[in-house]
Amino acid sequence: MKITNGTLQAMKLLERLNKAGDLVDVYSDDFFNRQPTYDEDPSAPFLKGGMESIEEIESDNFEKAKPKNHLLFIFVDQYKKDIQDELTTVYPPLKKIFDIGHLPDFLLLNLYTKQMLCVGFGRKNRIFILDAKSGKGINAFDLYGITDDSKYVEKFIKNDVYEATSDFLHALNNLSVAMFRHDNLPGNEDLVAFALDEENTRDGLHYIEGEDEGYTTDQINEFIEKYQEYEAYEDEAMKMIKVFFPQCERGELSTGDY
Repeated sequence: MKITNGTLQAMKLLERLNKAGDLVDVYSDDFFNRQPTYDEDPSAPFLKGGMESIEEIESDNFEKAKPKNHLLFIFVDQYKKDIQDELTTVYPPLKKIFDIGHLPDFLLLNLYTKQMLCVGFGRKNRIFILDAKSGKGINAFDLYGITDDSKYVEKFIKNDVYEATSDFLHALNNLSVAMFRHDNLPGNEDLVAFALDEENTRDGLHYIEGEDEGYTTDQINEFIEKYQEYEAYEDEAMKMIKVFFPQCERGELSTGDY
């Protein structure tokens, strides 16, 4: 990892995050070397050896492009209060965002443009995307809010030649939507399936434990299909998130705040 020009405290913190697996230097040999080869997974968004094409981009195509080592993704572990405190010490504007409500799950830092995005899930698992310096909501890729923040986003992603920022934020948004829909279904997948049992059926209607309303067989089967559908969406989103942070789990990202 070649992170330079930061304060000594910031450099030590970034190195600590990196060793813990909570920091990804996206345009680095470390990141690309842990990706699969084309033969192992032809559908993977990033492939082993990707830095070779970055070298070509820097030398041949974009004289002023600086894709290498410029983009850091940081996982803010909700259980590591010491790391949270150190992050706000190194960059004080984060304290207001950390204290305002739901903690961001991720910080996306562009070292060249000096921009930082705070991304996480709020009430009902709605995604939020904030500029760390101002605390202002950023409508990145039309995923959050209604403001026109295209200039901000274009600046942030100018050297993101593999569109890692877009892939990551879209995956988080897809997870947000799927979690919201999944969690608004009645009961849970097992309880819905149990409702089809004879003991949970009265007068032609099926009753889900904890629910007063009775449902038809068609409705119960539709709920089961929806559970499977939303879980498939969540799995697809988590597959992309785990490209960067293999330790992340759906349950830990969900706020449970309804």
